[in-house]
This record gives sequence, C-alpha cells and structure tokens, in this order.
Amino acid sequence: MTDKVILLRILKLTEQMLSAAEREEWVELAQLNDTRLQDIERAFPLTIGENSQQYQIVIAKIIEKNQSVEALCKQEHQSIKLELSHFNKSKKVASAYSEN
Repeated sequence: MTDKVILLRILKLTEQMLSAAEREEWVELAQLNDTRLQDIERAFPLTIGENSQQYQIVIAKIIEKNQSVEALCKQEHQSIKLELSHFNKSKKVASAYSEN
C-alpha cells in the first residue's frame, strides 16, 4: 500500500470515528481507532518526496477531524463523570437511610 493510500484510509477511518462519536457509538469508535492506529504505525515515517503538499492537506484534514472526535469524547467524559457523581450521592443517601 502506498503512503497516499494509507493516509486516505486513515482519513476515512477518522471520519468514521467522528460519525460514531456523533452517534455515541463508543465501542465502534474504539474499534475504528484500533484499526486506525495500526494504519498509522504502517504509514510513518512517510516517504515524502514530491507529494509533500498533498500529504500535508490530508494530514491537516485528519487532525481537524480528530480534534472534533476528541472534543466529543471529552463532552461524553464530562457527562459520565457528572452521572457517576449523582449516582454516588444517591448511593450515599440510600445507605444513610438504610442504616437508620
């Protein structure tokens, strides 16, 4: 597989990850990320040569999409953290009432 093909595949996987994150399909996102990481390991170091500008464009798109994925993951993390906090408070209240 050429560097260009691998980079385009990484871009496609990143777009699929963004779609999964938007749908809150976290298991799918993790599976896509595992596949993408394997491709990233295969792609680098790149054989740049005369294709450097094309590669820069694709890599910039990958970074942009990845930042969107990260933002959605951070939002979900905060949401889960808040939910867990509420759960723990409810658990403490229930425990306090059951002791009496």
